[in-house]
Amino acid sequence: MTDRDPLVGVLVDVVWWLESCGDGEVDPDSAVKMMESVGGELLRLPSEIRVPLPVASCRSG
Repeated sequence: MTDRDPLVGVLVDVVWWLESCGDGEVDPDSAVKMMESVGGELLRLPSEIRVPLPVASCRSG
């Protein structure tokens, strides 16, 4: 178990799910738009709270 914010795990899971779904589950254009929106919001975070997110360690399996 790590001491990372639980929201980091949720965010990683949602973006991973959008990336990996088939066209029948989520419209591809909508998935790309949502992932770009998430990325844009992350870039707007103040630098003191932005940290590198080691994605492999965020996924609990």
